Amino acid sequence: MARTTYVFSYTDAAATEASIKKILTEEKYELVFEKGEHVWKCGNGVFTSIKYIKYEFIDQSTLHITGWVRSDLGGEFSLDGYLVGYHKKKVREVINRIKAVIR
Repeated sequence: MARTTYVFSYTDAAATEASIKKILTEEKYELVFEKGEHVWKCGNGVFTSIKYIKYEFIDQSTLHITGWVRSDLGGEFSLDGYLVGYHKKKVREVINRIKAVIR
C-alpha cells in the first residue's frame, strides 16, 4: 500500500472529529468499509481516480490522517509524485482544511 500519513496533535477529540466529518462530508467523501477498514472515499473510479482519507486517534494527543489515490493505472498511490497528480493535490487540499480546524 502506498499511502501518505500526516501526524497532528490535538486536545479535543470530540470537536476535532466533528470538524473532520463536516469537512469530509462537504467535500463529498463517504464513509465506507473497504478491504477490512473504514475509510472516507470520494469518487467511483469511472473516468477518474478515487480519493481516500482515513483518520485515526492514536492516543490522547496524536491524530494520524492518511491520504491516497487509487487508480486503474496501478493501484494505490501516495500523495507524492506526479502520476494522477491532480487528484493527489485535491486530497492534500482537504487534509490542509482538516489541519486548520484541529483542536
